[in-house]
Amino acid sequence: MPNQDGTSPRTLRQRAVRLAPFMLLGPITGPLVAGVVLNFKDGHPVLASMYAVLLVELTLAAPTLAAAATKVLMTL
Repeated sequence: MPNQDGTSPRTLRQRAVRLAPFMLLGPITGPLVAGVVLNFKDGHPVLASMYAVLLVELTLAAPTLAAAATKVLMTL
């Protein structure tokens, strides 16, 4: 069934091929980087910016939380 704009929807294989390069970055950051790049390409800068903010937050927050949890566990 065609999309509203007359194009055919992407198949699962096409989606996998489109996302495969980003999966090399890891299971969490890969899809987020894909969200940034592909949404900018598709003309959705607000959504791409939201993905970028989440990517930065996870990149900074994950090591900080892990270090804090390790410090707490080591003092027990």
